[in-house]
Amino acid sequence: MLGSVKMLLMFHCVMIFLWHIAVTLYYNGSMTLNILQKLGVATEIFNLWFEMLGQTKKSGVRVNFKRGHDKKVCCLGLLSLLSLPADQLPEETLGPANKEEAEDDDDMDGGLQTEEGDEADSNRIIKLAVKKKAFRAIDEDPFILFVETIKAMQASDQLRYQSLTQNLDFYYQALADDVAQHAEQRRVEIEKEKMLKESTTVAS
Repeated sequence: MLGSVKMLLMFHCVMIFLWHIAVTLYYNGSMTLNILQKLGVATEIFNLWFEMLGQTKKSGVRVNFKRGHDKKVCCLGLLSLLSLPADQLPEETLGPANKEEAEDDDDMDGGLQTEEGDEADSNRIIKLAVKKKAFRAIDEDPFILFVETIKAMQASDQLRYQSLTQNLDFYYQALADDVAQHAEQRRVEIEKEKMLKESTTVAS
């Protein structure tokens, strides 16, 4: 029983941790990714995140990130990676965890500075996540942001755009088309809601 409780608490902590990573990626993807790479944990974190996103029950229902808000946070956080320049996304960041670490045991001062630097970097991520509690009320639509991000990439980096899209199978091509259509619908709905709110404000 105690073991089950510990596992549940650990799982809850992992979910909260990934939520904060998503928040900081959204607000400052470059800084967050740089810190995760500097700490040597980027590959492990993204592998775990993608694994949890892909886990489903036999019924097909997702095991993790089931709430609408959690899905939105994940989408916005991961979308921020697409908006970063390609040279900030080295292959090992999102690839297999085959990275070797080299340590100089003889340089104790250097080791101490590294530990202090790592702690400072970790604190920067935590502080950024805490400062952005307003993320809960953010109005950004992930469907619209996805389409805008892809369009921006197509205009600014054709090679990267082609490498991401040319090998998509029919299912994902159709899914991307559906997302684009839904994004346009959401854009119209949001504009209508905005106009209605403005007219209501003027009337009152």
